[in-house]
Amino acid sequence: MGPDEYDVFLSYAGDDREEARALEDALRGAKVRGRPLRVFRDERSIGHHESITRKITEGVLRSAVLLAYYSRAYPTRPACQLELTFAFLLAQRSRTVRGRVLVVNPEDGSDHIEPVELRDLKYRRPPASEPERRRFAEEVAERVAALSGPLGAAASAEPPHWWPGEPLPDREAVHRYAELWRLHSALHAGTSALVAPGPRMGVAVVSGLPGSGKTTLAAQYAQEFAAAFPGGVHWFTLDPEKTGPDLLLDYRRLVRDMAVATAIPLAGVPDDRLLPQVAAHFRGRAEPALWIVDQLPAGISDETVRKLLIPSRYVRTILTCQEDRFTDLGGPVRLGGLTEAEGLALLRDAYGPGEEAEAAALVRDLSGHPHDLRMAGAELRTGRGMISLTEYRHQVAGTADSVLADILRELDIPAWTVLGLASFLAPAPLPRALLSRAAALLHGWSRQETQERLLPALESLTRRCLIAAAGECVSVHARVLRAVPEPARRGCLPAAARAVAEHLTAPEPGPEVVAHARHLVTLENLPADVAETLLSSLAALDERSSPLTARLRERHGDDDPRTRAALLLVTVADHISARTPLPRGRVVPMAAAAVAGLVAGLVIFELTRIGGRGLSVAAGAVAGMACVVVARIRNRSSPPAEVKLTFVVDDESRDVAWKLFVEITTRVSTQPLNDDEGLTREALSSLYGLFATVRDTLKAGRPSVPAGGRTVEQLAITMLNQELRPFLSKWHPRLREFEQAHPDTPEPAWPGNAACRVELQQVQGRIQDYAKQFGELAGVSG
Repeated sequence: MGPDEYDVFLSYAGDDREEARALEDALRGAKVRGRPLRVFRDERSIGHHESITRKITEGVLRSAVLLAYYSRAYPTRPACQLELTFAFLLAQRSRTVRGRVLVVNPEDGSDHIEPVELRDLKYRRPPASEPERRRFAEEVAERVAALSGPLGAAASAEPPHWWPGEPLPDREAVHRYAELWRLHSALHAGTSALVAPGPRMGVAVVSGLPGSGKTTLAAQYAQEFAAAFPGGVHWFTLDPEKTGPDLLLDYRRLVRDMAVATAIPLAGVPDDRLLPQVAAHFRGRAEPALWIVDQLPAGISDETVRKLLIPSRYVRTILTCQEDRFTDLGGPVRLGGLTEAEGLALLRDAYGPGEEAEAAALVRDLSGHPHDLRMAGAELRTGRGMISLTEYRHQVAGTADSVLADILRELDIPAWTVLGLASFLAPAPLPRALLSRAAALLHGWSRQETQERLLPALESLTRRCLIAAAGECVSVHARVLRAVPEPARRGCLPAAARAVAEHLTAPEPGPEVVAHARHLVTLENLPADVAETLLSSLAALDERSSPLTARLRERHGDDDPRTRAALLLVTVADHISARTPLPRGRVVPMAAAAVAGLVAGLVIFELTRIGGRGLSVAAGAVAGMACVVVARIRNRSSPPAEVKLTFVVDDESRDVAWKLFVEITTRVSTQPLNDDEGLTREALSSLYGLFATVRDTLKAGRPSVPAGGRTVEQLAITMLNQELRPFLSKWHPRLREFEQAHPDTPEPAWPGNAACRVELQQVQGRIQDYAKQFGELAGVSG
């Protein structure tokens, strides 16, 4: 063994560093041929300023075996996949994969292990004690002693032939290791039936949207795993415009051309015996071959696809298509978006220092779509210095793929409905129940009619890879959403919003529903009544979602003083957390107030466990403390008109203040409402509109930089959190409940009408004070 060679290359994810160190110590204590085992582990074996990729490559080449600590984190690390792939391919050349690639699996199952060969019953559980580690190290030493030379010395077999010719490597393509291993496992599933039952013929079906990298993945696999197919690599590209007899005629002509070039005797063989004769040829050679049929046309029948397959266990077949079908013929490999790291690799040299976050956001905007990211990288590199990443992202948001747009235009109404609704919702999983309800609201369908129409549409969209199933939800690729035709979107916003509003009132709305609600309230043209409902429900959900208030409400009810005190403290804490950056002089008082609120909340929590005199004394103490905390915070954040404040004002802040001043003074929100005038509903609707307008105005502008005074943002957020939000979250649900229970009863009959109007007048008075402050900021006198 040379001085630069190793016995074991220890491959592991960073999360498993401690376990890897323990294994390394045990391995170094074992001996092979009278000397300690030599172990390569990157932290110890790679020197400073050395190329990590070069050193790792050399380490694998010079190691006898690769030992992978295959946790669930392992396949998510590109470096681990690089090490494993390189070692696996080297070992495959000499047909010694089982002897040279060793796996320690710390997980309960083996479904995370790729390729399928490593999932077999030969992997080891991690040794749990020192004696077990010593025995494990001795077994590895015995394995090393039985091998001849390092992985790099494995006999290099004659490279397989390619038909019609080996393609040039794509230098820009990223290595999608996870997908490569899934493809390899699908092709070899039938050979490891104990752990991965699958079709014996070894067929993999690669599907995905146009431009998702199906052909690229097949080419990468063929080039990197070619050593596993001494029978050759055979590539057939179909005409996507042909189906049925015409497609089969072209395919058989290609097969005959291949046979002439590779000396397979097919002369005089009729068409119906063509593929069985090819199978007999490979069976006679007893050498695995790779058969790639690229670009199956959309809508091709299962019967036609079966006539493309070689009926031999020696032939592994890759099919690529835009439809998620044929899973009865082979293992599915569904291509989604690239990871952030993979996407950034396609954007290399397309952005400068400090733009990393924007580049990552662009990858998310494009949902990791390989073709779109390639185009973006090329355009950004060409326009470097002329267009910023931020500007480019705005351009991308309005562009749609013409090929995909043509596909979507051919869909039927139910499929359009699904995509139209999804185009207005958040980029989050869409519950099927939510889509069903929104479709029923949009078209007036009954429950049964909705199911009869929507189920085939969902199945068709899934088959075309336009949506992906995820449990009880579906997800839609951003590329698809950008291509949704405008007719498919008509009327979908109100229907989607009303369906979300209904689902949001459930006792425990799912996180997906909440995400869609938060997204919808930011959209323009949202019906005012639905916006009110969504905002009200979200506000109530936010204020009531803490574990403390949930427990108090369950035990004592909404009207119990302890519950109300807890809700008050939650509101105060939420107010503090929602603040924009404060000047230095206010940080300490705010922090002290937050701590006091926290302590009070904890004490209230303990109140639920005591009673009698202790309860009275403690409740009084907490009430006093809460009042002091709240009063001090209120005095700072929403001062009366006679208190003089210092504000940070620039031109942009004045513009924001002017917009808010005009919005407040022209709404019913600041106009007196006598007992016998107007409707409370109209006033609440106006307040909701004011809430949304203030929030959108703040979001549209850039934040002020504090410089010794308060900012317009702080004043506006204080108004939202301390005036509008508490009032609306209290009274809107009560009024809505009355309206739903008594649809034909006039509003004055509502028992809470008088009390609501009294509080409304108080809120209006305080909002007038805010309007004056905004007017002063905008330079408006009087």
